[in-house]
Amino acid sequence: MNMDCTHCGGSVVEKDQFCGTCGNNLLGSNREAPSETEAPDLLKAFVGEYKESYYFGKWAKNERRSWNWAAFFATFFWLGYRKMYTHVLVILLFFITADVIHYLVGAATNRFDSYVGLGIAAALGIGGNFEYKKFAQREINKLEKRFSGDELLEKVRKRGDSSWKGFWLTLLLFIGYVGISAVLESVVYSYTEGESNVELTTYTSEDYGISFDYPISWNNFIEISHGTWESNSEATIDVSYLNHSKEIEQYVFSIIMYGEVLEEGYWENSDEIYITNDGEKTYTMAIADEANEEMHDPLNQEDLDFVSTMILELDFVVDSFRFE
Repeated sequence: MNMDCTHCGGSVVEKDQFCGTCGNNLLGSNREAPSETEAPDLLKAFVGEYKESYYFGKWAKNERRSWNWAAFFATFFWLGYRKMYTHVLVILLFFITADVIHYLVGAATNRFDSYVGLGIAAALGIGGNFEYKKFAQREINKLEKRFSGDELLEKVRKRGDSSWKGFWLTLLLFIGYVGISAVLESVVYSYTEGESNVELTTYTSEDYGISFDYPISWNNFIEISHGTWESNSEATIDVSYLNHSKEIEQYVFSIIMYGEVLEEGYWENSDEIYITNDGEKTYTMAIADEANEEMHDPLNQEDLDFVSTMILELDFVVDSFRFE
């Protein structure tokens, strides 16, 4: 006679000793197995009356893959809503670990997070129903070892069903992840900037008698020119990102030379970064605050990532600034 494994829900034969799906020892428990009516009743109690027909309709096909739109669009918020908190924590810890690795190697996380997020959404959309059934049966098995009768049924109902508190808790955990990731980025960058193995090259301006270093990886993608700042008389050295094949140009930063000495404190509330003065002029850096329209095209994500990395590496320029 065919029956379901109490651990994962996979199809097993009565004489089987182990489940072929999850390896569960079908003979390893001395506790009396639930009756044919008890097990489905407990599972229905766990799912909740509102979604009982939906999930049992999906599970009736006894397939590992069946589509769930809520799981696809809401991803780990759906997991939280269904009280699958361990799954939520595992996903967020994975993202935190991946972010730290990206920060350590100096890579942008935008594309990776987008692709992995889409992959998780697809995996939950395809396998979320089956994973939820396995989760429900595991939780029911735990409760069956401690309770019985009406008390067991009540505990199952309480542990299962949906929870808007779980949804909002997951949202708070996600916000926490964003904050932790930002702090880790700052810590890793601060710790590694003095120990960087980035290969540098030097730009020298004979016209202005200054030079600075920048990562050699920029060489094929930047154009350095001279200009003036916002129609004023201040001279500038302007650095732009160029992708000739796509005809993309993105201003990145300027070094501005003011014809007078301005104290460093003057720049505390300014968008510019004070670099130094030579007794006659003040040298500052202004950084682009937004990307050009074409940079927001998903096809140009690599270009946007490169510019973002350039901005993160501007400390090389500031720290190496010198007079020739």
